[in-house]
Amino acid sequence: STAILLNQLKELRYNGLILGTNNFSGPPINEMALTALEGSIFTAPQFYSASNNAKMIEFGNKVKGLYGKEAQWNTAVEYDAIYIVAKAIKNAKSYNGDEVRNALEQIGDFDGLAGKYRYSPNGEWVLELAVRTYKNGIQIPLDK
Repeated sequence: STAILLNQLKELRYNGLILGTNNFSGPPINEMALTALEGSIFTAPQFYSASNNAKMIEFGNKVKGLYGKEAQWNTAVEYDAIYIVAKAIKNAKSYNGDEVRNALEQIGDFDGLAGKYRYSPNGEWVLELAVRTYKNGIQIPLDK
């Protein structure tokens, strides 16, 4: 797994830059290889549990209260997806697949819990990503 590889790099005293994706931002990788992730640079949705954003804190508290676990980026993305589809159904005034798909294409930008989404010309929803790192075992935006 990625966590094993990251830990082996540290054991071998690799000191170079480690680049990654959103999987670096949550379990199980950050639980199994937190020391190895120190100083890594990775992309992830805007949502993360250590954020100061009131919406993210409220969502994180609800998830933790219901499930006893920290909310992760993928939970926030799935939450946003439900709202995007619900908005399309409302705009389409229909549950017909073709009509809902057409309404999805017309939504434009969507400001969600995980960040800003836009509908791309190739028919995909694209989420604006953040660039993060770990400093003293804490996930932070890279610019801090």
